[in-house]
Amino acid sequence: MSEYLSVKNFERYQHYKDRNPPWIKLYYAILDDPHFLALNEVQQGRYMKLLLVASKQDNRILHDQQYLSKVLRVAGRIDITPLIESGFLIASCKQSARHKLASRKQNAMSETEAETETEAETEKKRASATSDEEFLTELRTLYPHVNLDDELRKMDAWILANPGRKKVRKFIVNWLNKIDAPLTTQHDTHCIWTVKSEYKNVPCKQPVCEEARLAGFRICAECWPVFKKHRERIGHPVHEAAHA
Repeated sequence: MSEYLSVKNFERYQHYKDRNPPWIKLYYAILDDPHFLALNEVQQGRYMKLLLVASKQDNRILHDQQYLSKVLRVAGRIDITPLIESGFLIASCKQSARHKLASRKQNAMSETEAETETEAETEKKRASATSDEEFLTELRTLYPHVNLDDELRKMDAWILANPGRKKVRKFIVNWLNKIDAPLTTQHDTHCIWTVKSEYKNVPCKQPVCEEARLAGFRICAECWPVFKKHRERIGHPVHEAAHA
């Protein structure tokens, strides 16, 4: 008899940040698997139980009748031959090597999940650090060629027609990025970045620099570095055009 049992493809579908999770993932597609449907209901239920045990044992289940009876809460002999023959369970005496490989894969996936959570937390903190009013003020400065109020109303209408989408800040910025107008008139060749005058902020009106024009913005050479810093601060840096 083999020493250990493991659930096939367990690491692909069941991955966690910590061992001994209180739950497992069960995909609805299993009801469309012909091999699963070919099993009787006893073996199907036994497979579900073994998924739970595998999550606690890091997918290394001792192949022993007494142990299986205890962890599966079943009295008497347990026949798992159909699960092995159908490929749902893998029996092996060389489980230690597979276990090490599975652990490496699981650790790698856990690190990826941790990185994703860290990025999400950073984005959330960045958003909470700026009020909605400050965010809209920055948008009016960064997209002076856009009628922001009209675009916000268009976003509301689009979201009503597309349930499930939300008007979060990233959505707003992505929307506005798509309506950067090309420079076509003589008036468009002057910088529209606001600068402080004696009494109020006014457009700079210096000639647009070539670097900004290629990137799709009406900003002069003097204002260009400040403009790019503002874009970086809200998490949407300028993607400058590559020179031929």
